[in-house]
Amino acid sequence: FNVAVGSTNRASTIPDLDLPGHVDWILSRQRVPEDTHPHTMKATRALHVGLRAALRSPTNQSSTNLAAIQAEFQRQASWFEADWGGRSKTPNEDIMSWVLGSINAVAPFNADGPSAFPKNARALDVACGTGVFTRALAPVCGSVIGIDATEAMLGQARAVEERFDGAEDTPRPEQYICGDAMALPFDSGTFDVVGTRLAVHHFPDPLPIVREMSRVCAPGGLVVIVDLVSDDDPVAAAEHNRLEILRDPTHTTSLSVAGLEELLKDAGSLDVLTPAADASARRLQNVMDLEGWMESTQTSADAQQKIIQAIEAELSGGATSGMHPFRDEDSRLCFTHQYITMIARKV
Repeated sequence: FNVAVGSTNRASTIPDLDLPGHVDWILSRQRVPEDTHPHTMKATRALHVGLRAALRSPTNQSSTNLAAIQAEFQRQASWFEADWGGRSKTPNEDIMSWVLGSINAVAPFNADGPSAFPKNARALDVACGTGVFTRALAPVCGSVIGIDATEAMLGQARAVEERFDGAEDTPRPEQYICGDAMALPFDSGTFDVVGTRLAVHHFPDPLPIVREMSRVCAPGGLVVIVDLVSDDDPVAAAEHNRLEILRDPTHTTSLSVAGLEELLKDAGSLDVLTPAADASARRLQNVMDLEGWMESTQTSADAQQKIIQAIEAELSGGATSGMHPFRDEDSRLCFTHQYITMIARKV
């Protein structure tokens, strides 16, 4: 590759980039004729994305906590989405309807005007997991790609698509690829919508990832973060995050609503459309079954005991757990995850 590039007569015009950078530079200059068959166009685009992903994969550019996340979700992949009903009282379909409604409130789907959600929008779902958000975006976008660092989770996402194969009347995601959110394998400004769902609380340092999301978002496009949030009270937030980490060591920090707003602002080139006060009013209260929640990650008996003790202590009038616990009509221990959808426009 270096010989081929170096042997051109225009070598001096090639920027001083690393290998993935050279590939991005070369592929960005490839032009496919407008009369190319759509299937060929799609295959060419998939080849370009795959090549970028291979060169920018986690094996080439590692990120902190990535190995632990891959190991944990490799283990959980086969039941992660299938067992959702065992831990959450709210179906994924209802949560996604709430997310799309939140987006539609600030950027109406298929409407006219400067704030419209484009009919032919290209969307990217970052840290897509089994593709829940990816599939939800497909009916309202022209094309959707999901990217995740764990191949086993992508395998589950692709298995869903195989079951829908041939259903021409149902818009489906275009592609699922394995890659690192720290180095997204796409040109700057490729997508109209770049989102991530229930992933930020796994990132030790989410700012570089949100900056990458902003980079690949086109001017005027949307960056969307859907995540569970902690309490505004720092004591309650600290205890909440302590219990989350006991249950799943790949959890890092659930930010407050204000913290997510600050994250988007710090990423640069983003105009937050859902300020903290407005976003808080649109929180989704997702009731979780405590036992099912811990079973879904096969939490150790010792960690389970510590979590239950903290929950029961609050119910007995003790210190807050930050989890808003209660017992349901069957006297089962439950708590509430607070979900938020934060939306920013690329400027």
